[in-house]
Amino acid sequence: MNDARPDPWGPEAGNRPGLPDQVGVFLVGVTPGGAALLDHQLYLPESWCAAGKAVAERREKVHIPETVAFQTKPQIAAGLIRQTLVLGAVSLDWITADEEYGRNGEFLDEVERLELRYVVEVPVHTTVWTEDPASCVPPYGGRGRVPTRPTRASVATVAAVASSLGRQSWQTLRMREGARGPLAFEFAAVRVW
Repeated sequence: MNDARPDPWGPEAGNRPGLPDQVGVFLVGVTPGGAALLDHQLYLPESWCAAGKAVAERREKVHIPETVAFQTKPQIAAGLIRQTLVLGAVSLDWITADEEYGRNGEFLDEVERLELRYVVEVPVHTTVWTEDPASCVPPYGGRGRVPTRPTRASVATVAAVASSLGRQSWQTLRMREGARGPLAFEFAAVRVW
């Protein structure tokens, strides 16, 4: 998933007067043979979906139907993925997305519901469970309320989890040729919740 600010009126022209910054959400299919745009949707800022005469006039002026409601970029992305799967013209092997999508639990839940594999960027301060939280609920001691919440003993930041991995956990993968040689990244797979 990617979002970008396309500028169809040229780099110097900026947006047409009256239009919001134009941000789109794009679903791009990538294979060793190349890349193709699978689907896209314009992101409409929340201020353009508010009630009121001025907003209605502004939307009418630029031909945005009343039926278009506000959606976050992760909500749009999840919809594009669902739509593509329903059409069945292409199969989606992996979903990759940047940090805006990686920190959105609803987007990640939807990708898991669709049973898709994914790699998403998350902020380094993101906290994760290193053990299944269901296994971290303390046993009942016989007095008081029965514990239902897990202890936080197995919670760590992504940065802490990454720094705790030994050198053998990391694998260098060459992604493609870059302008200055091969573009390669280091990856480590760790199950977190």
